[in-house]
Amino acid sequence: MALRISERSLVEGWIDCRVKGTVTGELSLCGWERPLTFTLDGLPHRDLAGCLLQFRNPSPHPNETVDSQQLASVHHGATGDITASRKVKVSTLTVNEMLSWAKAGLQVPYQWENGLYLEWFGSQGRVVLEATGLETETSEPVWQMTEEEEAQALREADDRLLGVLSAAVQSLDLSSTLDFSSDDDDEAREALG
Repeated sequence: MALRISERSLVEGWIDCRVKGTVTGELSLCGWERPLTFTLDGLPHRDLAGCLLQFRNPSPHPNETVDSQQLASVHHGATGDITASRKVKVSTLTVNEMLSWAKAGLQVPYQWENGLYLEWFGSQGRVVLEATGLETETSEPVWQMTEEEEAQALREADDRLLGVLSAAVQSLDLSSTLDFSSDDDDEAREALG
């Protein structure tokens, strides 16, 4: 449903929200000669409004690459949810420790952290990067987002996501998988139109 950029493939990047109504950025990814760039119409969440966010992954995985045949290097589109303060549950254990605890039937300990959530909609559909544990630096805002602008930006992001989901559902050919031979299926037949 979405093209997901693995946080393990992220080396560094920046998101510039200093021009109201436009979000630009760059992501350096493992195995890519040039960074992925994006120019988006719309607004981020309030925490990044008017700011430049720079970030670096302290432990990228060079073997974890994003297929450049699947994901274009230049993107133009519209903002989805863009925030550096999304609350994410993160395990306090290593992967091997988590597996051992899970096999032993023990509850894996977690802590809450702020995470980067970068979502946009463009010619390749929905693109998402979700990452925690980044080293970040955020500039002072050059403009302040109002409550009304924030509410509008959130509505627009939700509408874009609903549009993508609706298109995905519409593309399914449900008529071939449903049996409309019985009278019990009248409601389903009416719902599909």
